[in-house]
Amino acid sequence: MKKTLYIMTLLCFSLLANAQDEKQELPGDTSLPSTTEDLMKLASLETGTYAYSVEDYFQRPKQSSFRFSPNGAYLAYREKDDKGKNHIYVKNTGTDEIKMAVEETDELIRGFAWANNERLVYAQDTGGDENYHLFAANIDGSNKKDLTPYDGVRTELNDRLTEQDDYMIVELNKDNPQIFEPYKININTGELEKLYENTDLANPISGYSFDKEGKLRAFSQQQNGTEYVLFYRTEENGEFEEVKRTIWKDSYYIIGFDYAGDNPHAAYMISNLDNDTNEIILFDLKEKKTIKKIYSNDRYDVGGMSRSKKRGYEIDYYYYTGVKNETVPVSPTFTKIYNQCAEKFDGHQFYFTSKTKEEDKYLIYVESDRLYGTYYMYDAIKNEFKLILDLMPQLKPDDMAEMRPVKFTSRDGLEIEGYVTIPNEAKQGKKVPVIVSWRSLW
Repeated sequence: MKKTLYIMTLLCFSLLANAQDEKQELPGDTSLPSTTEDLMKLASLETGTYAYSVEDYFQRPKQSSFRFSPNGAYLAYREKDDKGKNHIYVKNTGTDEIKMAVEETDELIRGFAWANNERLVYAQDTGGDENYHLFAANIDGSNKKDLTPYDGVRTELNDRLTEQDDYMIVELNKDNPQIFEPYKININTGELEKLYENTDLANPISGYSFDKEGKLRAFSQQQNGTEYVLFYRTEENGEFEEVKRTIWKDSYYIIGFDYAGDNPHAAYMISNLDNDTNEIILFDLKEKKTIKKIYSNDRYDVGGMSRSKKRGYEIDYYYYTGVKNETVPVSPTFTKIYNQCAEKFDGHQFYFTSKTKEEDKYLIYVESDRLYGTYYMYDAIKNEFKLILDLMPQLKPDDMAEMRPVKFTSRDGLEIEGYVTIPNEAKQGKKVPVIVSWRSLW
């Protein structure tokens, strides 16, 4: 198939050149390029048969962005129609009944989330100006409302407030288009409550950190162009004080406050200030000191962690991207779940993309170097797996080529990692081309 495409491409260029010959005299020796007849004769030599077409490899899955409702009764996702419109659908996980919840029109939907068990929120463009409005609609498509109907104002989601079903925290550049300020918004009425004023245009606030109650605890402010300063307040109505000053190349930010311990000022941070890679530390924001290191990897940056709200914010796992995406189980409960999944998906990578509020059901994405991707629903109580969707069913994993990780050290001591794709014919002793891709670790 690749050979045929290559020949047909040459044929197209030849036809184009011949058309140009009629209009103008071409420079150089025009007898050198192959004639149309020669190219057609060459194409006729291709007699192979192939199980797959180019379209099989390059088509995009129609369905994407799968998410559980908090109670697990529904699964929301996006599906593209023949006109390229990406609508939001809701599937009943018990009956498998599917209904369209939100229809995408000329105004593109940029993303969506569950607000509660009955209502979805989504960001929608307005005339292509990227000033996204926040909309809400019931799962059957009724009671649709533009929650931020402000011209020239962009909405960004900050926190879902899972403890408060009817509220979310958003950031709007409502009062000044140059800066964003946080608001608590009612997802039914659109009523807004400003939570903090971002008034210093020369040193704007670049990020806000709220706790699970929706209280602003900390923020990061950009200063002098390249510096970032973390501020924290010990009391709800107290003054914010500087905790740490970093520069643009540093990683130092809050990923969550510690609700499992006795220290109300402890927070989990991603930091590379005392390590060659990004690590997770537990930090006392009041005393401005590290309590302890939580997790690090000598070679790769840690991406983050996941905690169980149902079990008092116990740490379930850490994750990072190495040769492949890695999950490191921590809690006994999650370790059991992880081991059951590892046994089920032996030899494949799998990720926990969504879970119910009761943490009894998980949505799992499974892939490998040969498998494009499948979604499974896992019932942790019954230890049962249900296939939700195969994203590319036309590609059979056994027919696909294997990809192996490789690495070597360069002359200047830099260790370079990469991947080599091994065609199935190569394993049979045939001489075939292989594909190698490299990346360096800085």
